[in-house]
Amino acid sequence: MKRIFKTSLLFSLALALLISLSFTTNSVEAASTSKATVTVNKLEIRNGAGTNYKVVGYLKKGDNITIFSKTKSGWSEVKYNKKKAYVTTKSLKFDATKTIVAKVGKTTVQADKELVYPQISGLSTKSVQDKINNTLRNHIKNSIKYKQLMLADLEEWKLEDDGTYPDFAFQWEYLTSYEIAYNKNNTLSIIMYDYRYMGGAHGSTVATTYNFSLSTGNRIVIHDVLKNRDNYLRVKRHAYNTMVSNENFFVGSLSDFDITRDTQFVYADGGMRLVFQEYEVAAYAYGHPKVNIPYTVYK
Repeated sequence: MKRIFKTSLLFSLALALLISLSFTTNSVEAASTSKATVTVNKLEIRNGAGTNYKVVGYLKKGDNITIFSKTKSGWSEVKYNKKKAYVTTKSLKFDATKTIVAKVGKTTVQADKELVYPQISGLSTKSVQDKINNTLRNHIKNSIKYKQLMLADLEEWKLEDDGTYPDFAFQWEYLTSYEIAYNKNNTLSIIMYDYRYMGGAHGSTVATTYNFSLSTGNRIVIHDVLKNRDNYLRVKRHAYNTMVSNENFFVGSLSDFDITRDTQFVYADGGMRLVFQEYEVAAYAYGHPKVNIPYTVYK
């Protein structure tokens, strides 16, 4: 029995380590931004997406700007005086630089069909493609190792059983799966889920996010994006305001959770999406809660 608890602790610590691995900080651009040039002599900047909103400034012909998102009604989101603002999309010429999108294929561990992970293809630079695939393979190698340790403990526990344990106590499982969260504009975001059940009411799942630059193959962690304490605080406040108004979350104050270098995230249109672990900010039934953070909060 001692080994069971030891392995359980090892699993938790190892996955925590996997989540908090340190990577070289890279200068990264927001995933779904695009560059554009103003094509009219005087372009109005408004504080909302419509002509009924107040004009807060102007751009001149030839000005280069960063676009964070586009609305279906013909407006493009920009940042002006550190605040969200909008200009008409028809007055812009967008950079025609080709963006990279990865082809993602489902791969299963040959000896264990319950361990599934992604591998990418379609990139023009093989070294970049190999770099990303090797990172994902390293994750599944750890999954294999943890599962082997867990099953070894299961066999030991069975030998110690004197018939007092119910059958479900030995129905242990370890599964690995994934979700493609974002694959646009030279950026790929993947969530790896490692599920473990060792009897009891329910199992537990750890979510590990992988964000890659499809230009370099570098993994992007949250500190590469937020970079400083002020941005962490802005993101935390925005997440809090989102969660406190939703009854699915049990967050009641800013001190109930934190945003750190270990916080998992994926890219999303118009910003990022925080990925919380089970029980971190909501009940188990809510799974891995995700909270959207617009670019304008941290840019």
